[in-house]
Amino acid sequence: MNNYSKYLNLMAVNRLHNRQLAKDVRAKFSWDDLMTTPTRTRKDGSEYGGNPRSILATTSHKFEMKNGKKIRTVGVYLAPADEATRVYPEFKFTMCSNSGNCKNACLNTTGQMVTNFAMMTRVHKTLAWIGYPEKYLNQYLKELADESRRAFNAGEELHARGNGTSDQMWERYILMDLFKACHVGFGTFYDYTKLGKRRVKNGLPDSYHLTFSIDEKSNTLQNAMAYHDAGYSIAVVLHKSEKQKILHLPNIIDGDLSDHRPIDPPGSIVVLYSKGKARSLKSGGFIKDSSFVESMVTTCMV
Repeated sequence: MNNYSKYLNLMAVNRLHNRQLAKDVRAKFSWDDLMTTPTRTRKDGSEYGGNPRSILATTSHKFEMKNGKKIRTVGVYLAPADEATRVYPEFKFTMCSNSGNCKNACLNTTGQMVTNFAMMTRVHKTLAWIGYPEKYLNQYLKELADESRRAFNAGEELHARGNGTSDQMWERYILMDLFKACHVGFGTFYDYTKLGKRRVKNGLPDSYHLTFSIDEKSNTLQNAMAYHDAGYSIAVVLHKSEKQKILHLPNIIDGDLSDHRPIDPPGSIVVLYSKGKARSLKSGGFIKDSSFVESMVTTCMV
């Protein structure tokens, strides 16, 4: 194992490694089984593929900071909720322990993420995390260090989202502030989450920005207020027509203009319009209407 382990909480990582679930994954798959792209044959008979997988997504987006400096973002897309279990029923686990209706309208239902190739890539990366947590985190941090160096050389700053389609508590396993302090060019970790107020009760690393996602559960507002009071953002999904009604309200951020939440003012309410399968859902559950946001704005201003 390389020296990126010094940025890990190894006691917590070892607990993951020693779980029966991790042992079961290792019994079925080697690291190379999971983290090597499949070999394919072209029409001319030549083969391609068989290359090591990257953990980071291949695409990145840049945002202008107020000081003119550019932010380069990278993300990780793992199998959401129980997607990996649906592919491999012998492994029973979820990557989003507080998911609800959102799992039927996740980002994996949009764009190129719906393809079988994209799904299997997510599933195999997820099983690599479950079965080989220290090795996974070492590769993840190495890739972040390399991207941070490239960003620094370009006069930019790297921000990293570990939960593009999952909801893992990375702060339990990564010493985030130490990693940031040791890597020029790295700015912050950030994610959306549905995990409740206990996650922010004892504080989070300074270099981790979370946005709480409102859902259909009865305690969602209570959890949202805990994140709001801790200075983090709250995200709400509405249908596009409902979203347009509340963009003028105070503290509202149009989340579809930029998916980069760390640049939001503290305590912002981020509104997003429904995408993919979420467009067919009725308001009142995971999808909210404009009156819900109006009442939330009033509550946040009290």
